[in-house]
Amino acid sequence: MTTMQQRNESEFNEYKPAKIANSSVRLSWSNVTVSTKPTLLSWTKTKFEEIKQRDKNGLTNPNQPTVVEKTHSILNGVSGNINGGFWAIMGPSGSGKTTFLSTIALRLDTFRMNLSGDIRINGSPYTKHDLKCISGYVMQDDLVNPNLTVEETLIYTADLRMKPNISKEERMDKIDYVMKIMGIHHRKDVIVGDSRNKGISGGERKRLCIAMELLNDPSLLFLDEPTSGLDSETALSVCRSLHRLSNNKLSDKDLSCTVVCTIHQPQPQIFNLFNGLLLLRRGHIVYQGRPDKALLRFQRAGFPNTFSNDVLDAERSDAEKLLALMSLPCRENFAVDEEAGDEETAKQIQMRAKKDARNRNSRGGGVGGSIDKSSDGHTDVVVASNDAKKRSFSLGSLSDRLDNDGEIDNVVDYGEGFVGWLPYEDDYLFPIEVDVNADYNKDDNEVSTSLADLVAASSAAMALNHTTFLSVLTQWWAQHTVLLRRNLHLQWRRLDIVAINVLITLLLAFFISSSVWYNIGTGKSSASKRAPSLFFCVVDQGIVAAIQGTHAFPMERALMLRERAAGSYSVSAYFLAKSLADFVVQVWSPVVFTCIVYPSIGYAPTAQQFFIFMSFMILCTNATSSLMNMLSCVFVSIEMSTVLAACSWELLRLYGGFFISPEQMHSYPNWKFMQYIDYIKYTYVAVSLNEHSNLVVDCAPSELVNGKCSIPPLNTAHYTGDQLNEFYGFDNYTIAECAGYLLFYIFMARFVAYLALRFIKM
Repeated sequence: MTTMQQRNESEFNEYKPAKIANSSVRLSWSNVTVSTKPTLLSWTKTKFEEIKQRDKNGLTNPNQPTVVEKTHSILNGVSGNINGGFWAIMGPSGSGKTTFLSTIALRLDTFRMNLSGDIRINGSPYTKHDLKCISGYVMQDDLVNPNLTVEETLIYTADLRMKPNISKEERMDKIDYVMKIMGIHHRKDVIVGDSRNKGISGGERKRLCIAMELLNDPSLLFLDEPTSGLDSETALSVCRSLHRLSNNKLSDKDLSCTVVCTIHQPQPQIFNLFNGLLLLRRGHIVYQGRPDKALLRFQRAGFPNTFSNDVLDAERSDAEKLLALMSLPCRENFAVDEEAGDEETAKQIQMRAKKDARNRNSRGGGVGGSIDKSSDGHTDVVVASNDAKKRSFSLGSLSDRLDNDGEIDNVVDYGEGFVGWLPYEDDYLFPIEVDVNADYNKDDNEVSTSLADLVAASSAAMALNHTTFLSVLTQWWAQHTVLLRRNLHLQWRRLDIVAINVLITLLLAFFISSSVWYNIGTGKSSASKRAPSLFFCVVDQGIVAAIQGTHAFPMERALMLRERAAGSYSVSAYFLAKSLADFVVQVWSPVVFTCIVYPSIGYAPTAQQFFIFMSFMILCTNATSSLMNMLSCVFVSIEMSTVLAACSWELLRLYGGFFISPEQMHSYPNWKFMQYIDYIKYTYVAVSLNEHSNLVVDCAPSELVNGKCSIPPLNTAHYTGDQLNEFYGFDNYTIAECAGYLLFYIFMARFVAYLALRFIKM
């Protein structure tokens, strides 16, 4: 090894964090680039003129619209590695912190983002399945069901994610353990709560989210802004727990877990807890190493001791100084010079700055494995270019900033008395040597733990690894059972909603059956009351179900996506459990409604017709709920789905068979398709056929006028239900056909809702 190579290695080792004992994960990444996918933009005539000036063979018609592809780079070929301990990812807003965390956690939305590069754990590429087995992810938003207690939340999480062969006693012991190490054991019987129902505090909610991820003893834990929204003491307490977890300072168990989090501006006590620090600026990793050496690294790279009047203020913490340094504008991007006046425009200043940057880069372009001073005072920090795993950059030095008079040539007046030294963009870029194929414990002469061994030893591996159809079915049924139990538990916890639902049903049933439609009988007056009352009963059963169906899935969608991303369950198991639990609650409304309304109005008195009527009320309620579930799953937002639900509801009522009968639809052949997709029509036709069975409408003696009687709509002295069915066109259907159509309608609406829930990840 040459002297220069020894100096290079020595300098990098100075910033390298100390190795954490028993840490089993080495996370490395090389040349990782993330950018938005191309979007289509219409260019204006002015833009075409600019194109024509650059290309003599450009467009012939500048008024003709065209489209171009435009992408935005978020991460720019970053490389690095994390080797145990508590790591922080810092940087100003927009630097790419959350995108970087999502990338290494394989949670990046690749539908909207382009991703390239190499990411590995212990030298091996990993998949989402591997991460679900060995890692946990705590989102910035603490998504927890507000109606469960702390202990209940952990119990359901353990039932869904831990090995199926673990006994109930062992699971409870594990739950008690994670509650104790996260400091929430004393709050285990308190509901999580929300803005309406007071529960645990924000810090306790964050601890609960972390405890949920610790149930499977993860080797790697990702957290997005764990201190966001917390007061200083609570944030410090949470970070101390993470520090103990990542540094094997738990008293009774050896739980080795590498913790990686994004954080914006930590207080000094939190900053001192980090074992390693990653600094991001404009999509580049500009520092990786020990937090206490970060400022020293920048000063040695050529940044002056005084970056500006207040960047290195003695009263500022190291974290604040680093963020201020990361937020400084660069010479290449600085386009305004108030002192230039009319002699030089801002655009010319920017072009001159870019030219200076190119000239400076050309002076430091040597190739080698050294850190040395060139003859002009420029610092060359170059890593061997023949190794594709390594990056090379050229760093400036303070002497490179001096003009002929010995003054720094890029000091800029920002106005209001703030004068700062203006760096070049690549001054921030430090060389990072990364060999993604390196064994984790190579330097320590220990036995390396492969990724496959980590996955096999994971507590979650048996819960996720299923190869045969029988094992997959067994796992699915176990998930469905737990989710059904949880959903029924939540419904029971919200008995106030169920009680209000029943109360509204009783109120509507009272007004329907106790006013103009009370005991309509079979006389002449019943002719004008029977059809409206039947149609209103059908419509009434859809109103409450429509409102509940619109809100069912959107309220839990974000929580479902988080649990699904963690590998807790499949979407089909969740969807069926949620649908069954909602059905159990909703079925009581049509049952109670039928028991009150049917005898009070005086419909056909046989038991068979009573239960047929009740069955179609249940089917109508379920069809409405299914349609609203479909709209809310497809269009995601409650606002959008509510508007579409109202529009759909009006159209369904219009073609529901009462305002326009099936017989009348023959006169409008272009609109007959509406009746084929209208579940209200099939419900109304079915209950009408049921009511008209064995019906005979005749005039009572008191209704005779001069011994004669004419009963609408047939305008005869009497008629049967079959004649009425023929008049309205109901005889073209049967009760069984209507029931079959409604069941098919429910199935298709639910199936579309499931597909939307499965594939629309918003």
